[in-house]
Amino acid sequence: MSHPDAVMLGDFDLFAFYRWLLAIVCGIYTILRLGQTLQTWTGRLWSAHPRSRTLRRYAAVQLLRINVRRFTVDLVQIAVLASGLGILLWLHHRWGFVG
Repeated sequence: MSHPDAVMLGDFDLFAFYRWLLAIVCGIYTILRLGQTLQTWTGRLWSAHPRSRTLRRYAAVQLLRINVRRFTVDLVQIAVLASGLGILLWLHHRWGFVG
């Protein structure tokens, strides 16, 4: 069985090519949609309309009221899971299971 990332003429894996192509298409789509959304919200927030001024003030107040202590458990959980993944990848690489 060949390595999943190996795309050679003699050993062409259609599924690996499909995954690669799907990742590229989904990544480009995500970047374009995010840019479109940011452009729309920027236009709404920085227009001269009085409601936009109220929306800007509301967004600023909400950002200032964020309580970091409420998210501490979630942030610690993310850090523990990320470090666990890092350790697993390091052990995987150390014991020679990587291509």
